[in-house]
Amino acid sequence: MLRTVWVDYARKGEPDVILVGRREDGNPAALVVKGFRPYFYAEVEDGFDPSEVERLSGVVEVEEVLLEHPYGGDRVELLRIVATYPKVVPKLREQVKKLDGVKEVYEADIPFVRRAAVDLNLPPASEVDVSDLDTGSWSGLPAYFADVEDARELDHRPYPIEDLVVASFDLEVLAEPGTTIKGASGPIIAISFAYSTPDGERRNYVITWKGEDESFEVDGVETEVIVCRSEAAALRRFFDEFRRVDPDVVFTYNGDEFDLPYLQHRAGKLGIDVSPLARPAGKRGIILKHGGGRYASDIFGRAHVDLYHTARKNLKLERFTLEEAVKDVLGVEKEEMELADINEAWKRGNLDELMRYSAEDAHYTLELGLELAQVELELSYLTRLPLPDATRFSFGQLAEWRAIYKARQEDILVPNKPTRDEYKRRRRKAYKGAIVFEPEIGLHENVVCVDFASLYPNVMVAHNISPDTFDCDCCPRVTVEEVDDPTDATVAPDVGHKFCKRRKGFFPRLVEGLIERRRELKRRLRKLDTESHPHEAKILDVRQQAYKVLANSYYGYMGWANARWFCRECAESVTAWGRYYISEVRRIAEEKYGLKVVYGDTDSLFVKLPDADLEETIERVKEFLKEVNGRLPVELELEDAYKRILFVTKKKYAGYTEDGKIVTKGLEVVRRDWAPIARETQRRVLKRILADNDPEAALKEIHEVLERLKSGDVDIDELAVTSQLTKKPSEYVQKGPHVRAALRLARHLGVEPEPGTIVRYVIVRGPGSVSDKAYPVELVREEGKEPDVDYYIEHQILPAVERIMRAIGYSRGQIVGETASQKTLDQFFG
Repeated sequence: MLRTVWVDYARKGEPDVILVGRREDGNPAALVVKGFRPYFYAEVEDGFDPSEVERLSGVVEVEEVLLEHPYGGDRVELLRIVATYPKVVPKLREQVKKLDGVKEVYEADIPFVRRAAVDLNLPPASEVDVSDLDTGSWSGLPAYFADVEDARELDHRPYPIEDLVVASFDLEVLAEPGTTIKGASGPIIAISFAYSTPDGERRNYVITWKGEDESFEVDGVETEVIVCRSEAAALRRFFDEFRRVDPDVVFTYNGDEFDLPYLQHRAGKLGIDVSPLARPAGKRGIILKHGGGRYASDIFGRAHVDLYHTARKNLKLERFTLEEAVKDVLGVEKEEMELADINEAWKRGNLDELMRYSAEDAHYTLELGLELAQVELELSYLTRLPLPDATRFSFGQLAEWRAIYKARQEDILVPNKPTRDEYKRRRRKAYKGAIVFEPEIGLHENVVCVDFASLYPNVMVAHNISPDTFDCDCCPRVTVEEVDDPTDATVAPDVGHKFCKRRKGFFPRLVEGLIERRRELKRRLRKLDTESHPHEAKILDVRQQAYKVLANSYYGYMGWANARWFCRECAESVTAWGRYYISEVRRIAEEKYGLKVVYGDTDSLFVKLPDADLEETIERVKEFLKEVNGRLPVELELEDAYKRILFVTKKKYAGYTEDGKIVTKGLEVVRRDWAPIARETQRRVLKRILADNDPEAALKEIHEVLERLKSGDVDIDELAVTSQLTKKPSEYVQKGPHVRAALRLARHLGVEPEPGTIVRYVIVRGPGSVSDKAYPVELVREEGKEPDVDYYIEHQILPAVERIMRAIGYSRGQIVGETASQKTLDQFFG
């Protein structure tokens, strides 16, 4: 068996497809697929002479094929044009398009490596059975050789990340004036490196060129500080350790944008070759792809997984720093050092804290990767995308690549990406989304939340909503009012779009397959003794989550302006049926079961049973669910039961569950653009109201915070607002507070922050707008600037708590500290 992690093609000679990974015996090896070539399709008019294409330079073969049209189900006659080499495809595409009689060219924009993985049904990150293949060598690695037909017959399956040699690294750079990633003028002062092997070996290193050798532990893992004679020597030592460990997967946190590009440019400046990072050694070590103002950075022969992308897709954080991700996933409070503190520690020789901080960067990046990367591996397997691409891609892009893979399996033509003008045209027209039932503002007791399980995917399947079933010629128009079973209707309510009932659509087939596979995995998980098999349980859970994520992405994908299978009518029909079902469920709940709906949004309803306790309400809800799930094609589940819940406005509420958790939605507690003091005050206020049943204590919390602010008894960190740059500060047209703060920090350090940089700033006293008064935390401390107390009261604390307190009957005067009459919570329940 060969566990593959990386895929590319030969740039010299034939474009052989090459997958690199590790065998079961622990040795690296390659799988080489020979004979696969790039191709694309052309739709031509009747009577077109294929020899017009055959005589073009770079064409190997032209054959006539029949594929199913993506928007109609009919089969379309096409020319399949096979090219000599991937690089000739763009030129050939333009030449073919210009030929008289060519209507359209398709699939010429699919990158060759991804095309190969899809066509060969060979996931770039999978365990492949290579036992029956011919053997030899490729670039010094043991290799297995297959032709195209052999490759398509190979058995493969997903593997656990722990079966690989995995590593992480992180750079600490002295930010000198004028330092940029491409210029790389600032020296690399430390490189931390951590690794883990399948047999349980774990170790951390910090390689630097100042101080003394030492060792310590990070979470029980031995950590060695290696001091070299110079920066260049430190880089070479890192390359030596990297090559010795020979990792299959390399984790970084923002390595795409910083660590790998900076390492490449700095090594080049020092005259050091980075090819030792490659597998096999001697190939290009670091491969930088730059586009749209961003880097995608890869290591030849290994999978680079930038966990920053994984965190952005899967975690809900205040700010997407490594420290916040580690806290959320691992429950560890990792120390954070500001850039100025790193510079100061290095220059003054205070290295103990810096070395430990550096070691923890690599150590916890590795730990984070071992926790999060399994879902990326599963998504890579499902989409046939290379692992680094699966990590970087959005859920909409992943859904599209799963569709491309399935289309190839079913001989369906893949639509082209929209032109720029078409993209703009699509974006101009929106469609009606989900329904929201206005909340009964205030506090409520004994409330149960019910929600639909995967509402939109199930709607797509139940009503056969797909680009290729839209507005068919074979089915009559049947509205939901004309039938007893809503799935017999061919017309979506409210919007009037018709879908075929006789032929199952491509997207319903695709989504149903994901749903069924997820159910199978969940059944296996329920049967498993998780205490005896925790590792297998984790893998099964991660896999079923990946299937859920993909299935839930297709509704939004069809309405995404850049989608190949764009179909606005499909997307708005899905939401129309969603509105129908939640309205129907509300009617049944109120008319037949006496439940009162106090709020509803998209796929959820909050209900209570008047004059009943929580236990009685739950029992009534269970009866209601049994009937609904027997009548409707979508499944309704009991999501949560609340002892108390506070509705502030639509999409803003907080509840205290029967198991003692406070759940919030839409409130500042879970927003990133508020200072910690505002979020913490709101959290305390909600706890007092919901958990402690004490509104007066909530009011007291507010008064104490306001007094602390007025007296100056607050730490700067409590006031720091966090934001993230999406481009360089100088590139912004509108200079918001975080941009002005970043520009001030750039002038102070002489280094302009790169895209992705986290900016922490404080609003200080002085004239001008909020942006004029935004200063980075480092300068506030260094220059002793005073926070603008009025700003924090009026624009942070009061907005965070005023609507909450007003919802339970307090006036603004009482909230800010005027005399308040004593109240009890009983006065506020709706």
